[in-house]
Amino acid sequence: MYFDRPDVQVFRQGNKNFIYIYLSIAMFILLIAVVNYINLSTAISFERNKETGVRMVFGARKNQLILKFLLESIIITFFAFVLAMMIAEVVLPTINDKMPGNVNLHLFKDPGILIIFIIGSFIFGIINGLFPAMYLSRVDVAKILKGELTKGKRAEKLRSGLIVFQFLIAAILISFTLTVFMQLSFLTNMEMGFEKEDIITIPLNLNLQDKKKLLKAEVLNLPFVEKASLVRGIPGNVGMGWGRDYKDDDIHFTAMPVDKELIDLLKMEITKGRDFEKEDFHGAYIINETLEKRLETENPIGEKIGDDPIVGVVKNFNFQSAKMHVGPLAMYFGEEDFDYKNFLLIKIIPGTSPEKLNEIEDIWDSFSSGFPFEYSFLDTSLEKLYKDEKQFGDLFSMFSILSLLIVCIGLFGLSAYVVKQKTKEIGIRKVLGALNENILALLSKKFLILVIIANIISIPFAWYLIDIWLANFANRISLPWYVFVFSFILSILITVVTVSWQSLKAARMNPVVAIKYE
Repeated sequence: MYFDRPDVQVFRQGNKNFIYIYLSIAMFILLIAVVNYINLSTAISFERNKETGVRMVFGARKNQLILKFLLESIIITFFAFVLAMMIAEVVLPTINDKMPGNVNLHLFKDPGILIIFIIGSFIFGIINGLFPAMYLSRVDVAKILKGELTKGKRAEKLRSGLIVFQFLIAAILISFTLTVFMQLSFLTNMEMGFEKEDIITIPLNLNLQDKKKLLKAEVLNLPFVEKASLVRGIPGNVGMGWGRDYKDDDIHFTAMPVDKELIDLLKMEITKGRDFEKEDFHGAYIINETLEKRLETENPIGEKIGDDPIVGVVKNFNFQSAKMHVGPLAMYFGEEDFDYKNFLLIKIIPGTSPEKLNEIEDIWDSFSSGFPFEYSFLDTSLEKLYKDEKQFGDLFSMFSILSLLIVCIGLFGLSAYVVKQKTKEIGIRKVLGALNENILALLSKKFLILVIIANIISIPFAWYLIDIWLANFANRISLPWYVFVFSFILSILITVVTVSWQSLKAARMNPVVAIKYE
C-alpha cells in the first residue's frame, strides 16, 4: 500500500526506486570496503612470505594455509560487522531524521537480523580473504628462503585497478550529490507564477463552512492583514478532478473552487479576459493557458464549460509541485452551486511580527467551537513538497562522506606500505640532494595519476545516471558539467592530503637511518 498505489490516496506514498537506489549505493560502499581489505591484504602479503615459507617447511599443506588465511579474514570481518552494528545503533537516530518512518535495529532481539549478520560476516569474510589466501599459498618456498621472491607486477596492477574503482564510485557519488542539491535549490527558488511570500494558509474544518465568510471578514479588519481569500485547495495541494461538457466533447481538468479575491491576492497574471466579479456568483471559470490550448479555440472568453462561462485566462502557474508539468486547470467561482472551501488564505504586511498572529488565533477561537488553530506560511508549505528530494540529498551526502572516508583509510594504509617499501630509495635520493618536495612528488605521483584516471572514467557513468534522475522533473537544471570539475578537485585534494601525511614523514627521515633500513 505504501509504494506506488495510485488507487490509494489516503496514505503517504513512497517510491520503490529510492529503496533500490539506497540498496545499490549501500552495496557499492560495501564493495569499496571489500576492495580496501583486498588491496591492503595483497600489499602486506609480500611481508608475510617468510611466515608462509616457514610454515611450508614445517609441513603445512596448501589447503591448510588457505584455510588459515580465510579464517583470519572471517574473524576480522565478523568483528568489523560487530563494530559496524554498534556504530549503526549510534547514528540511526540521525538517519531516521532524514528518512520517512522510523527504523529500529535490535541485533540480538531479532533472529532474522542476527542470521543475516552471521551469514553476511561469513560470505564477506571469504570474499575478503580468498585472493590473499590463494596468493600466499602459491609462493615458492625455495625462493622465499633464499630471499629471491620479488613483488609481482600482476598484484601491483590489481591494486592500481582497485584504487581506480574506489575513486570511480566516490566520484560518481560526489557528482550525483551535488546535482541533487542544485536541482532542489532550483525547484525551491524557481518562479511559481504567483506570489508566495507573507501568505498564511489556515485549514478550515466542516464546522466552519457556515461561518467562513464571517471569519474572513473579521480577519480583514486586522490592521496588518492586506487581503484574504477562501479557496478549495492551495497551490501545491490542488487535486480535485472535474469532467464537464464543452461543446460536443467531454473535457477533464483539475478544478480549484475559489472566491473572487484569490487571483488578486496571489498576484496571478491574467492574459485574456478579466478577473472574477461579484456578479459571477452564479458560476464562472478562469482557466489556465494549458486548458486554453486543450479547448482548441482562438478566444475562449464567453465559451461555456458545462453551463458556466469562461471569463478569463490566467498565465500558467505551478498549482502542483514544480516537479510536474502544468496541467489543465480551471478556477471556479460559483457560490450558489459549489461554495465548499477548505482553506483561508491571508496576505499579511511584510515584516509583521509573529506575536500579531495571536490576534488571528483569537478570532479563530471565537468561531471554531474548540478546534485548534493551525496555520502555515505558503512558501514553507511549498518547500515541503520537495521533502523526498531533500531526504534523498541528505542521504546521498552521508553516503558520499562515508565512501570518501573508507577510500581515505585504504589510501592511507597503501601509502604507508609504499613509503615503507621505498625507505631505502628515499634515503639514497636525499643523499643525492633530493628535496622534501621531490620526495613528496615521487610518492604522490602514482596515486594522483590513478585518481585522475578514475575521475575521467566516472564522467560518462555519472552523466548518464544524473540525466536519468533529472528526467523525472518537468522543470530541471541543465546537466551541470562543473560538478565533475568539483569532484575532480575534491578527489585530488583528498589524495594529496592523505598521501602527504606519510610522504612528509618519509621525506623528513634522517637519510642515514633510511639507508640502514632492513
